[in-house]
Amino acid sequence: MILANFIDKILSLGKIQIHTIGELEYSKEALYRIKSPDQTNPKPRIFQTLMGLVEYISEIQDSEEPEDLFIIVQSPVEVNLLGPMDPDNDNIQFHYAQATLPVKNFAFNTWHSLEDFILQLMSMFHDTDDRQNILAVLSSLANKHIVENNDDQFSQSLQIKTGLTTKAMVEVKNPVLLKPFRTFREVAQPKSNFILRYQNRNDSISAALFEADGGAWQLAAIQNIKAWLVANTKISVIG
Repeated sequence: MILANFIDKILSLGKIQIHTIGELEYSKEALYRIKSPDQTNPKPRIFQTLMGLVEYISEIQDSEEPEDLFIIVQSPVEVNLLGPMDPDNDNIQFHYAQATLPVKNFAFNTWHSLEDFILQLMSMFHDTDDRQNILAVLSSLANKHIVENNDDQFSQSLQIKTGLTTKAMVEVKNPVLLKPFRTFREVAQPKSNFILRYQNRNDSISAALFEADGGAWQLAAIQNIKAWLVANTKISVIG
């Protein structure tokens, strides 16, 4: 009899207890819903191009209603494919795919050696008139030393030593308009204004580009991505 009472006591402790306070009911235990496989959030597919994401969308549209899917342009380097929130599934929103750009950007607002600056300017920027002008100035500065630096915030006049006694003047106009590679290659790279500066560092000339557009390029890049996706898909694009 004692054993039976002991067992009944253990079983009673395992029961979920519900308490009514006023008009509200409270439980001391949390309940967890057992979900079917189709209610489980899938592991997102990861792509490094917008075209890869678009091709994936065209494949899954055979099994999903196109109006139920939508794209969010999160940033110039991230795009997500999502489904609607399901009220019958705890309002979970399925994350089907993501396009993310593993781009190595130019280090703005940082001083670079002249050689590194030239290499990065040639490999990380579109060819523009200002880019060509900068490269022409850089070639004239190679292996030289600034002996005088006049900076009025709009232009920079450098007097450089080209030999034992010879000196030459180099004029640097600002701002410069450049197109760095900063977003997906399928869309146009936004142009931005930059402030170009030179200085002596460790007995050699260093150069730097300082951002001067207040981040406006990011808005332009997002709009370029959105326009491209609207033209290449049949689902809603938010950006």
